[in-house]
Amino acid sequence: MGFNRPQKVANGVSTRWVSLLCFASFFLGVLVINRFWAVPDPIKRDEEASSLKKHHSELLHPTVNCEKKASTSLSSMLLSRQGTFFLKFLKLMMLSCEAGYIKFIIKSKMVHLIHSCDDDFRTLDKTISSLEMQLAAARAAKGDNEEGSPAVTKSGNEKLKERQKVFFVMGVITAFSSRKRRDSIRETWMPKGEELKKLEKEKGIIMRFVIGHSATPGGVLDRAIDAEDEQHKDFLRLNHIEGYHELSSKTQLYFSTAVAKWDADFYIKVDDDVHVNLG
Repeated sequence: MGFNRPQKVANGVSTRWVSLLCFASFFLGVLVINRFWAVPDPIKRDEEASSLKKHHSELLHPTVNCEKKASTSLSSMLLSRQGTFFLKFLKLMMLSCEAGYIKFIIKSKMVHLIHSCDDDFRTLDKTISSLEMQLAAARAAKGDNEEGSPAVTKSGNEKLKERQKVFFVMGVITAFSSRKRRDSIRETWMPKGEELKKLEKEKGIIMRFVIGHSATPGGVLDRAIDAEDEQHKDFLRLNHIEGYHELSSKTQLYFSTAVAKWDADFYIKVDDDVHVNLG
């Protein structure tokens, strides 16, 4: 009639069923692919790629991480050592400050002690000087007839003369071996003989060479001074043994003797190697 029958293949399956089966399998494959093989997000893909690269670089360069870890541990160790050193330094500074404070206290106490000792010594020196002056005045009261005595008396029964009022007393400290120096002074600024007496009366100026006696009184040295004093009348003799190490006691005895003998406004002491301009 007008209808054509479906053709059969050699194994007995028609071509229609084969085409339907192909279309069904195609659509099934599309569904499976959309379900399980979804396209990944580009951001996630980048993150995964970077993590993979990082992991790959770590695997390729393991020494870099080791060096970083070593440097980190070394820096932490150095920081810990620096902290320990700083603490030790602070302790040393505190100890040094304490030691300095202790030294300061000790020094201040020693200075205070030295000042107190100096004050005591000065007080003692003043006391000794006062006693020496009193001793010289007592000797004067007993009537010592020597030229160097604190006061002059005519006889033991006469009363002690009053001290002579003068302007100033100048004592020239000299020694047995200084005859040339004494002569030089007499030739330059110190008057001699009558001029010296005139200066004493008119101006009230007393000038004397100050000397004691030798270790053997009455010896050659003492006789030489006696002869020189007899010639010039310008010595003040002290009851004192001459010696280089006795200059301080000689000076003190000179002042006490001068105070006991003369009532002066000024008491002056000079050495025999000094030339004075009296003006």
